[in-house]
Amino acid sequence: MPQALRAKALKENAEIAHEFGRCDLKCYREEYLDEEDEERHWLAETVTMWGDAEDCESSVQLTLTTGQFAVVFDLNCSLTSGKAAKTSLLKHAQELLDQQFARFEESLPTPQRPRIIKVRRNKLFHWLRLHDAIEFANADRDEVRKALYGDPVRWPERERSQKMREAMKKMSIDLKRAREMVDGGYLELVPLDSLQERSEERRTQRRKKSDESAAGEQEVRKAVARKASKR
Repeated sequence: MPQALRAKALKENAEIAHEFGRCDLKCYREEYLDEEDEERHWLAETVTMWGDAEDCESSVQLTLTTGQFAVVFDLNCSLTSGKAAKTSLLKHAQELLDQQFARFEESLPTPQRPRIIKVRRNKLFHWLRLHDAIEFANADRDEVRKALYGDPVRWPERERSQKMREAMKKMSIDLKRAREMVDGGYLELVPLDSLQERSEERRTQRRKKSDESAAGEQEVRKAVARKASKR
């Protein structure tokens, strides 16, 4: 492929990726996460680094746009404290980030302010099934309601009309949420990746401590048994 066409294709791919909140374009046939996904790929959780700690002569001039702010980490001040200073640096950076985010959020018109919605993983597949059935398969809503929210025949006759109204109302709410998720709302799932990673790390650490504790107890029992056998 000629260099000009390749550069154009890369630019178009980058524009498409940014439109969907990603740093790079990923084919729909690829796994959501695979062995090569060691770096973060979502714009919402990435930072840009300028300068190099090894290059003392480098200087950077930044032009910040609305919604951006810069933080400088001075590693010279941390030499005497060693790596332990990283915790304090990151805590201070977190405080600054929280302050700037709050100010930026207050400056936005109300419709543009981020919503705080707790995304439940167990609802995602249900929403996708509902969205695909209504929006793409043009399925009959009564049939969808029966398949996803229960068949009225199974309900007692005296409760049937009330149950049907409740099911239709719930389906309407779920369909609205599904449309929001498909139309950019999926970016609310981005923080769940890092939360899941930390949760898995904690579980691994707990299992390791539990195994070490069990191994220690076993060694103690063996020592007691050896001592008792010598008597």
